[in-house]
Amino acid sequence: MSWEPLFFSDPERFVRSLGGQEGQDELARQREYRCIQDYLFGEIYRFGYFNDPAMITPLGQFYRMLLENGLDADKRFEVCHHIGGVLTHAKGLSLDALLPFICWDPDRAIVSTATIDYASVGSLVGNDPMGRPRELIHLIEQGDVQNPGAVFGGLLVLGDPRLCKLLWPLKDRLSPEGAKEAAQCTSGIVHAATIEFVIAWLEGLEGTGDDALFGDLVSHLVLQRRHMQVDQVMTGLRPFPVSSVSDEEFKAMGKWKSFEEYRKQVAPRLNALARSEPEPKVMPLVLEAWGITPTGDA
Repeated sequence: MSWEPLFFSDPERFVRSLGGQEGQDELARQREYRCIQDYLFGEIYRFGYFNDPAMITPLGQFYRMLLENGLDADKRFEVCHHIGGVLTHAKGLSLDALLPFICWDPDRAIVSTATIDYASVGSLVGNDPMGRPRELIHLIEQGDVQNPGAVFGGLLVLGDPRLCKLLWPLKDRLSPEGAKEAAQCTSGIVHAATIEFVIAWLEGLEGTGDDALFGDLVSHLVLQRRHMQVDQVMTGLRPFPVSSVSDEEFKAMGKWKSFEEYRKQVAPRLNALARSEPEPKVMPLVLEAWGITPTGDA
């Protein structure tokens, strides 16, 4: 990241930039910002700190103005990254600070990153580990997000089987563009529940003639292997919030397998899809990426 928020570099100046809840002397407050990223970070931080519904409309107008005036995705991603980073230690900052990115931004990387952070760090709702994911699913269902596919994809790559079960009926409500966006989301960690969700989705498409969606899902499986950061696959549960368990507990809950072992497990289903797919075939791309021979042996 090339930009450091005022929050870190000059905390006293950042506090001055927040002003009061009513935003009195707004011009003086805004003069404390050094650049557009500071401005966006500060306005979103104020929203998450004061948690005032009256701030939603002006903040939304400001965000849309930045989009219309061409604030590039890299700069918006920087702000999103830092908001997600300070959520865990900034006293009084609510999870709502991530909602502007989730609801208003069109960029896949920004939306999926904010989605993952929201679901991962948010405190439990009603003692339900799926409480935060359910909130995001509700936003999709209500049409309150600009890029529903990226929200769906961010939730899917979390790879928790309980969450995948919630997402299963929602997949059929995605538009073709939404499904394509979801299929492009990866996290660098491969989860068995995510892979098996996509395989089952592919199996359900056999005979439907939906070649575009089939190709998008094939692309997802290729990207999962290409972006894999460790040669292990998580086959168990994910803690919600992620900070609620120790590193040792996280590892035990995850039930990690070697990629080689997991590849042997899914090879028969991937080969069956490759054999049944009509020409021109794209499943061989998955077999090649995953190192699976077309005979069904890993």
